[in-house]
Amino acid sequence: MMHRRFAATAAALALFAPNVADAAPEPVAPAPAPTAAPAPAPAEPAAPAPERPPIATDRDAPAPGWDDEPTPAPAPTPTPAPPVAVSPDDLPPPPPRSMPSEASRRVGNGLWIGAGVTAGLATVLNGFRAHIASGPCQTANNQGGSCEIGWNLITPWTWGLNLASIGMAGAGGKMRGRYDAAADPSRHDIRRPILVALGSTLLGVGVLTNVTVRALWLSDWASPEEEEIFDFAHRGHAFAYYGTMQLTSIMTAVGLAALVYGTARPPRTARRGRTIVMPSGTGVQIVGRF
Repeated sequence: MMHRRFAATAAALALFAPNVADAAPEPVAPAPAPTAAPAPAPAEPAAPAPERPPIATDRDAPAPGWDDEPTPAPAPTPTPAPPVAVSPDDLPPPPPRSMPSEASRRVGNGLWIGAGVTAGLATVLNGFRAHIASGPCQTANNQGGSCEIGWNLITPWTWGLNLASIGMAGAGGKMRGRYDAAADPSRHDIRRPILVALGSTLLGVGVLTNVTVRALWLSDWASPEEEEIFDFAHRGHAFAYYGTMQLTSIMTAVGLAALVYGTARPPRTARRGRTIVMPSGTGVQIVGRF
């Protein structure tokens, strides 16, 4: 069986082998060379596109010079809010009154004592003036001697002592009044109207009387041929004139001391006011002194 198959195969190969050997491949024709495409006809030029404006950048901006300084942008204006009123009850308590030292009371008393001493010395000098005016000045031999010398020596000292007495009385009233107003305000408030009324009366009467008496004396001096109101030839007239002048000076000093004492206030009093608080935190306080 195997031999038969092998013989058949050999016979088949013998039959088809020449045909296979004689069959030669057909030559392949070369591909034609690519022909260049004809160039297109030149087209008409297209319309140019519109130019766009250049975009400004920080690099293109010129550096600021002397003439073209940059203008700062205006700051926005805030709208003010309505103020808020705060009642006095919401405020902190007022600071306590400061109590004057004991030295101020002693200084006030010392000034009053000094005013009394100077007023006493001025009273003695006015007595000498009355004696000179009614004595040596009435004789023909002494009118240019002891009368003129004594008058010129005593009169300036009398005026100076009276002025010093008035000044010390007023200063002492202020020092003592401030101390008493702080130490015992209720008592000082009770005495204030009485002292103010008394001081105003004494001060006004003293100044007015002094001016009136001096005007009468000047009228006698301006018209010596007429009857004199103050005839210093009589000792009583001389003492009445100079005594009245000294009394008016003392009244002026006492009245000024009482008036200043009555109107004195402590160094620091309670402050009351109304505070307006703004939304920004700032505030305005309207303060009154009582």
